[in-house]
Amino acid sequence: MFSFFLKCYRTGLLTFSGANLDIEFNINYTDAKFTFRKYDNGQFKTTSITTKHPNITHAVITAKKSLGYI
Repeated sequence: MFSFFLKCYRTGLLTFSGANLDIEFNINYTDAKFTFRKYDNGQFKTTSITTKHPNITHAVITAKKSLGYI
């Protein structure tokens, strides 16, 4: 699912989510795939999203919200 959402965002198919995502950068945190898995599991409902790949994470979450999966 991660690569599907990333490819859809990069081709321009899914680029509008309607939400402003605040993703923080920290080199010591997890990569984009694991952060997306944690987002899918609902671990970022109360905390801010922190990752070492904020641009990729933003693209994948935006594409997921654009498709209608919340």
